[in-house]
Amino acid sequence: MDSAASEAPRRNKKQRAVLSCIPCHFQKIKCNHVRPCSACCVRGRQAKCEYTVTLEDRWFIEQAHLLRRLQQRRNFLEQRIVTLLSASNKKIPVYLTSQQSDLPKQRGKQARSRNTHRKIPSTSLCREAVQPKQEFDDTKFCIEQSPQSYVQSNNSLPARSTHTERSIQSLVEVFSVDVDGKRTVPLWLEQAVQTRSSSPLLCAAIEATSFVLMGKMLCDPKSTHSGLVRYTCALRLAGAAICDAERRLRDDVFVAITLFGMVEMYEGGSKDALVKHQQGGLDLLCLRTPSNHCKGVGHSIYADLRLSWILSAISHGRTFLANDDWKTVPWTEASPRSNLHSLLDIAADIPGLWRQMGCTSPGSESSSPCTSLDDEFEYTAEDQATQIVNRLQEWRESQPFDALPEPTEALFTVMDDFPVFEMHDSASEARRPRDLVYPNVDVCATTISYWAFYLAVPTGASLTWRYQYACNICRSMRFCVQNFPFALACLVRFALKLVCDVFSADSIEGQFPQKLSQYFYQKYRFSILD
Repeated sequence: MDSAASEAPRRNKKQRAVLSCIPCHFQKIKCNHVRPCSACCVRGRQAKCEYTVTLEDRWFIEQAHLLRRLQQRRNFLEQRIVTLLSASNKKIPVYLTSQQSDLPKQRGKQARSRNTHRKIPSTSLCREAVQPKQEFDDTKFCIEQSPQSYVQSNNSLPARSTHTERSIQSLVEVFSVDVDGKRTVPLWLEQAVQTRSSSPLLCAAIEATSFVLMGKMLCDPKSTHSGLVRYTCALRLAGAAICDAERRLRDDVFVAITLFGMVEMYEGGSKDALVKHQQGGLDLLCLRTPSNHCKGVGHSIYADLRLSWILSAISHGRTFLANDDWKTVPWTEASPRSNLHSLLDIAADIPGLWRQMGCTSPGSESSSPCTSLDDEFEYTAEDQATQIVNRLQEWRESQPFDALPEPTEALFTVMDDFPVFEMHDSASEARRPRDLVYPNVDVCATTISYWAFYLAVPTGASLTWRYQYACNICRSMRFCVQNFPFALACLVRFALKLVCDVFSADSIEGQFPQKLSQYFYQKYRFSILD
């Protein structure tokens, strides 16, 4: 009799669902519930990161917790309705009366199993175990629980996306490009996301960049803070990797250093930090030599981000990308060159021109006026500048219309909080030109790059064309900022610095870059002008 009574409560006990991986569960450390989790990646035990249940089972468990929570909220609201109706002496509906009559039975059942309900996990704790802690919001809760937020994991099982996976998906979407009407992910980013489990440095760098980017896109300071915490951990891992002469030439280290530059640009915490990361990335690129960028991830991260490398080389006066090996070796028959790469071949000679003329890099505070070393050296630099300008013009004339169409003017003027660009006309009056619109991001980036490279040549270019190209860049900013604020952030920073050198600060045209910088900071919380 006593044994039967002692076994009765045990039948009502429910085991709490274990959502963490087995190593994190036994060591009692925080797990982010992905395979492999960040804790196992940092400790170098990716192969041991296993779960007691599959991802599909975990999704069904979480759905059960959601239904239980919705039932509790429904019962609470019905009790409130009954209380209000009773206080106002109104008739209580029958369906509420029938459900209220069942409540004492439920209370009695709970009272009899008073010792067992403590082992049942609350829905709030289960939700906190899967998602980061945040204030409850009905709208966000419904969106987060929608069945559309599925991702395809490495083991091809349908799984509900966590906050980390959603952040990584946002990073992938930002750098995806349109190829024949389809969104294509760059090879270097796709391989980095898939193989991050094998490299703790790469895993921390991707999560840091994803969280910072997600925080800027959604104006969520908690996500940004989580990204900066992972960024600190990634910096420590990168410091140990760079000290190793063999390991620093690996692709995962190079991808991580590249992502660090994006974090510094999006965070905008320190100008010196961004400059050092850009210079460090160029130093590492130079050490890797062109032969390491002929195929695979090495070729993709150099070819797909070559515009960023060229812009950084011009800003910091690095000339090694002008060598013929960097223009020919990374490309083979399997990886053809696009129109943008032929333009970047010409732009790679601009840092050497600035160094030859004895000037600082374009966009810096002391970039003008320039002083040459001697008359003969100045004459040679003038000829080289004129040659670069002629090559740029020949490149533009050689582009067919279907490959690089001209930008079109907007059909109407949009009146919103975006800063207005004004320019002087022939009658010395201020007027507002229409914004320029492009068919896609590739045409936009190529066209603005052409105008920016034209402005980056210190001499040899007509002042009329320089003014016109600077105005065209300003007229294109609405399309860039409102459609691709993060993908084209590096190009926008570079182009606006050159525009500031063309326009005087007190002119009508010169006021636009500062207004745009303030608008950009208020909307995305990172600056595009130093």
